[in-house]
Order: sequence, then C-alpha cells, then structure tokens
Amino acid sequence: MLQQVLFTVQTIQSDVNTLKADVNTLKSDVSTLKADVKSLDIRVSNLEAVKRTFSRPSR
Repeated sequence: MLQQVLFTVQTIQSDVNTLKADVNTLKSDVSTLKADVKSLDIRVSNLEAVKRTFSRPSR
C-alpha cells in the first residue's frame, strides 16, 4: 500500500514538473510572438510611410 502511495506521489511530482516545463515553453512562445508582433508593427509603419510618400500629389 505504502509503495503504491509513493509511486503515485512520484508520478504526480513528475506530472507537475512536466507542466512547469510546458508553462515555461509557453512563456517563451508568448515572448517570441510579442517580438514578432512588434516587428510586424514596424514593417506596417514603414509600409504606411512609403505609401504616404508615393500617394502625395506631384507638383
């Protein structure tokens, strides 16, 4: 009985460690996505500036 309880506790500890690792991976993925969004925002801003430049009436 005690052996089964210990095995169950070890299994739960292993599952918790796996979940912690998964959470850390997700945090890293979120950070990467945030950086990607910032990069895309910069690209959009640059494209909008180019569009404004070329859409100005020529004199």
